[in-house]
Amino acid sequence: MLPGFARTRRRTLDRLYTPETVVTGIFQKRHNGLATGNWVFDFVNPAFYGTKFREAQITMDSVHLGPPYTEGGNFLSRRYADNPRTKFSPRGVMGIGTYTRADQLQRYIGGFAPPPPERFHPAGPDRFAFEALGLENLLTEVSVDKPSMGTWGDKAWSRTKPKLEKASGFVFGRESRDIPKMLMTSAAAFGWKFKSMGGRFSSTGVMTPHYVADQFLNQQFGWMPFISDLRKFNDLINDYSKLKYELTAKNGKWVRQRVTLQTETISTRLAFGTGAWCSPGLWNTTWCSTKAQWELFQEVETSVTAVGCFKFYRPEFDSSDDKYMSKWNEIMRMITLSGFRVNPINIYKSTPWTWAMDWVSNLGDHIGQLNDELVDSIANKYLYVMQSKKTTRRHHEVYPFKNSPTLALDFERVIESKERQEGTSPYGFSLTPEDLSPRQLLIALALGVMRT
Repeated sequence: MLPGFARTRRRTLDRLYTPETVVTGIFQKRHNGLATGNWVFDFVNPAFYGTKFREAQITMDSVHLGPPYTEGGNFLSRRYADNPRTKFSPRGVMGIGTYTRADQLQRYIGGFAPPPPERFHPAGPDRFAFEALGLENLLTEVSVDKPSMGTWGDKAWSRTKPKLEKASGFVFGRESRDIPKMLMTSAAAFGWKFKSMGGRFSSTGVMTPHYVADQFLNQQFGWMPFISDLRKFNDLINDYSKLKYELTAKNGKWVRQRVTLQTETISTRLAFGTGAWCSPGLWNTTWCSTKAQWELFQEVETSVTAVGCFKFYRPEFDSSDDKYMSKWNEIMRMITLSGFRVNPINIYKSTPWTWAMDWVSNLGDHIGQLNDELVDSIANKYLYVMQSKKTTRRHHEVYPFKNSPTLALDFERVIESKERQEGTSPYGFSLTPEDLSPRQLLIALALGVMRT
């Protein structure tokens, strides 16, 4: 049993048809060989199905008290589906109908079976080769089909936690010294554009990779953050009273927040060609205007969400304090909202090249968590990250019939994984109770958020 789980369950759904070789339809012919003759039985159209299951699933979770269910935990589920589109189709076939040959001497009544299993992995066996892998290898607790949770936990903390600073005054002030350089870089870009439209290039060669990269960085990490900061300051000035009272209302109270960390769909065509794989050898130019065409697509859908319940405390937002309306607290509220506080995360962000470190690591997230504890007294009651990943291989086949409408068929194999991971600490996502200091433990116990 994997750590964090109390039970493992497995299930398989057998096909709606047995045995593996089934009849998908029948062929008929004219009894006298003339287009006006009656239809009589000719022969059956058999099909072979590779897998003995149409759906297999493994689920790992824990049992919680309820209903009502007031707590959750780690959850992991993987599902393998063979042609789920045919789940409720008779004998698992699609495109059921009547199709007549061009010379009117033969017709087919029935449907089309899935293509041979190897059509779902034409480059060789892979994770979609259900037949070769077998259920005993698919339904294991540890599998490469489990997507990595990576650093999503730290990102979840950063996105769901209370955000007291509505602008970045401290960082803006430190970076304002770069404005002259930004102006010079942008002016150089306008000069290069002028020369490219007929002007004279300098002997130093401005069209170099270094120049292009310099202009890109100037735009992405110079002007864009600069303009964004100006907008934030504008919003803060216009909405200061509203933002102040919102934080006052939330100060010292549990607040639940749900965010979407990633939503992504990537579609790729893996292979294509001509040929009738869903009814091999039967559909040629006597039936169709051209050969049947097929394509194999792969679609990967990924969704990552997080939900957490947080509490923070700042004395300047404590309305129960007699000094709440004092000028000092009003100044402190303004400093907090505008982001002019001198704290670890603002010093880190204003240090040159830390933005580059955040592109390749989550160091900034860790420093932010330290800042949350020391400066804003932020802790969480619970924090969960949920990731859903669905990979679909779709075999698309088109039959351009001469005497019937063009038929398009889609058969699929699906590998789907869903996982929920629980944060282990009130002060971060992956800390353990052994990592907490005595002060952290006392605060966590006082808040009633320790779960271990």
